[in-house]
Amino acid sequence: MRTGLNLGLTEKQIKEVFIQVAVFAGNARAINAAQIFDDVLKAQAKGVNQSNMVAQ
Repeated sequence: MRTGLNLGLTEKQIKEVFIQVAVFAGNARAINAAQIFDDVLKAQAKGVNQSNMVAQ
């Protein structure tokens, strides 16, 4: 998700992917992805370097 943002994807475009994830992988995984994305956005807003963060 961070890479997508760094490459110029908008927040809306990434959120649209979660709809596809829900269809193909289930709502639980889409919700997890949305929560992780929210964490990414919050960390970016704070200016936190996320290179050490591990995907869950």
